[in-house]
Order: sequence, then structure tokens, then C-alpha cells
Amino acid sequence: MDHRTDHELVIGSARVPAPSRLAVMNKQTGEVLAHAPAAGGAEVDHAVAVASDCATRPDHWPAHERKRTLHLAAQRLLESSDHWARTLALEAGKPLRDARAEVDRAAITLEASAEECGRLGGEFQPLDGVAPGRGWATLTRRAPVGAVLLITPFNFPLNLAVHKV
Repeated sequence: MDHRTDHELVIGSARVPAPSRLAVMNKQTGEVLAHAPAAGGAEVDHAVAVASDCATRPDHWPAHERKRTLHLAAQRLLESSDHWARTLALEAGKPLRDARAEVDRAAITLEASAEECGRLGGEFQPLDGVAPGRGWATLTRRAPVGAVLLITPFNFPLNLAVHKV
């Protein structure tokens, strides 16, 4: 695991000192593999405020930038796939073969999500399914409604986190 950032959290585009750290353990041996930064209440409040600000400004991160970022994330994940697979095998206690498959699935999910960025604009819907709707239509536009908290289970930590992103 990368020990260089074990004292920092990333909140928005800023690196913030973490008030504490959590030991990441090898599930089979109990050996400490690394330390992960742990947020306190102030950092959580700050992260929610930053996320809420972004969510209420849909133009803050345009679709083409989200698409580029997700493609780049998939590329970097694949470039470091051995590292991720070994980390998953040690930390989650899964066979290396399964860990490699999880990394590959996560990259596929990032690529598919990148492609969806250009298709999630909204839709035109005729309203003539009922008599009063004849001659009428509606146009919907997808927009964020706010920040969310997402909890990822232990069994597929990388792939399920990517699904939530």
C-alpha cells in the first residue's frame, strides 16, 4: 500500500491532514499492512459542505470533464492493477485470481460510467398516454439533488465503491 498519503484526506481538491489513522490489517495473519487516514467530525462536516456545494452547481463539473476523469481513473487503475489486486488479496482476504477479476471489473465500470456522462442529459416524453395529455410533452433534465453517504461492504470493496461513484 502507498504510505505517502496515510496522514492526509482528500476533500474536494484539497489535501487535509487527518486527525487519526486506522490500521489496515491482513485478514489472515493480523499483520498491519498500512495505515489509512481517518476523518473526525470536523472533516466529515467539511466534506459534506464541499460535496453539497458541488451538487447544487451542476455546471461546476461539466459532463466532458467527468467523462475524461472517469476514463483517466480506469486507465490508472489498470496501470496499477497488480498493486490493487495484491492489496485486495491481503486486506480483503480473497484469492489473488478473484482480486484481479475485481480490479478488471472496476475498470470496466469506470469506462462504462464515463460513456454514460454524455447520455445522462434528460429525455423528451410525450404525455399522450392519457387523453388530457394529447398534444403535450415534457422534457426532463437530470440534476444532482445533494450529497449522499455511500457505504461499501467488505466483500468487493473496490468494485462496489466504483459502482457507487
